[in-house]
Amino acid sequence: MAQSLSPERNLKVAIIGGGPAGLAAAIALSKRPFVDWKLYEKKPEISEIGNGISIQPNTWRMLEKLGASRHLRNDDFFRPLDGHFLQHRNGRTGTLEAQTDYRKQNTPPHQRHCRAHRAKLQQALLRHVNQSRIRVGRKLVDVVQLDSGRLRIRFDDSFEDEVDLLVGADGIRSVVRQFAFPSHNIGYTGSTCYRTLVRTSVPKRSTDYSCDGHQGQVSSHIQE
Repeated sequence: MAQSLSPERNLKVAIIGGGPAGLAAAIALSKRPFVDWKLYEKKPEISEIGNGISIQPNTWRMLEKLGASRHLRNDDFFRPLDGHFLQHRNGRTGTLEAQTDYRKQNTPPHQRHCRAHRAKLQQALLRHVNQSRIRVGRKLVDVVQLDSGRLRIRFDDSFEDEVDLLVGADGIRSVVRQFAFPSHNIGYTGSTCYRTLVRTSVPKRSTDYSCDGHQGQVSSHIQE
């Protein structure tokens, strides 16, 4: 979704979505002096409504390249003491069926898989972004390709702009994706994931947790 540019003007870019993907794109584009970018977020502020997220080795390498990894402290994420990053357990009994760990890989310790709250990752990226280029409270509602090759974008507050490149980081119901791939439809895959977050202060040998006075079992599995 870009056109050829003449040397005398910059590439004008709009990034839609202020989550980790959109912020990472903003950092990368800011390293190019010929790029004039702005990031648009539909919420009134850059915030995260998601839960836990896995940060894989390739993501750590990207964060280091972008310069945002230094904003993540050791207590912002969790790594299992035994070095595993994937376990397969029986969904009914909890019996460990298989496990994968880093002792069989050559991944540097600081790039090993970990788990964190999405907000921690998002805030680390946000601290490395020029926030004067972020526009909040603007939801993209329409994209039109012009005869010139540029894209006209329109938001729910009637604001319009024309850009050379549109970066879609606007989630599962992406307006950008709908424009680029109008025949694409999202649908239920037949799998359901049950997830929960547990504080690291919970005793390591216990699977019990307390929430609003109720006792329960910590569990996570895929049901087809």
